[in-house]
Amino acid sequence: MIDDALVFDCVAHVFNFSEENALGKAGLMFDQHLYAFHQALTPAGQTVLPPEQFLREWTVEEIDRMVFEESDTDMLIAMPLPLTDMFHDGLSPWRSAPSWPGGGLIGRSSGGRSTRSRGERRST
Repeated sequence: MIDDALVFDCVAHVFNFSEENALGKAGLMFDQHLYAFHQALTPAGQTVLPPEQFLREWTVEEIDRMVFEESDTDMLIAMPLPLTDMFHDGLSPWRSAPSWPGGGLIGRSSGGRSTRSRGERRST
């Protein structure tokens, strides 16, 4: 929570950027496209991961930790992607959503309240 506002991440993907997952050049180019978004949209002062750390198969546990332990998010929707024309598993596999308790709609409470105010950036 931030102040008394519930923080709801409406889209969380468990991406599989592994090179083996790409179906040819189109999949590899799409991976690079999303990595470019990561580079361009990461706020100043925040960590931009190098390609070898970003372009890999992520796990449910990693996304869960980032969303619930490293941010003020209270709920999320785990959303698979059906990009099966570019990736063997669609890029964010269907098998990842049910791996969370609740099968994709997940709520957590840290048990505490954020000390941040609305609009204030989280520091790392």
